[in-house]
Amino acid sequence: MGKTMRKTVALIAALTLCFPAFALSATGSSAVVQITGQQSQDSDGDGLADVVEIAAGTNPNSVDTDGNGMDDAYEIYTGLNPNDPSDANQDLDHDGLTNAQEAALNTLPYEMDSDGDGWSDAIEVERGTSPTSADDHPQPTKLGDVDADGTVSAADIQYVINGALGVETAVPANVNGVNGVDSIDVQLVINAALAG
Repeated sequence: MGKTMRKTVALIAALTLCFPAFALSATGSSAVVQITGQQSQDSDGDGLADVVEIAAGTNPNSVDTDGNGMDDAYEIYTGLNPNDPSDANQDLDHDGLTNAQEAALNTLPYEMDSDGDGWSDAIEVERGTSPTSADDHPQPTKLGDVDADGTVSAADIQYVINGALGVETAVPANVNGVNGVDSIDVQLVINAALAG
């Protein structure tokens, strides 16, 4: 399914959530959505009306058409391809979690940090906090331990240097909490690593 088709299907899927009763007719490359007073059928109970599944080319009687472990609804709502089993093993946001793992966690496969708290989904899972709640994230126990793994290491130094250079990092890299990540943060994390 092409990018335009995925976006169209995602829009139709969103309409399903907003208006559970609608009719769809398609001719060639155009589709018409009409809001009606009738309840749309969802034969497989996956949250997608059968008409949306038909438009997406998925099986309205199967929660997971391509059999890759991700529900059709999740794949459509997140822009994945519900007819391509190989997308389960991809990592679109490069956070260390496959799309299938993201689906199981109900996180976003195209956002390294689904809850916007500054911590990558993978690090939150590794540290035992929730990647879907901004209020639940790892807590560093010592100055300079920016990845909250209990030690100040080369990884912490790299996160802070990347942050100072403006590169997106998997963890909040502002060691002193003042004025963004800068050379002072780099010096603080290096000193903390040297102090052991």
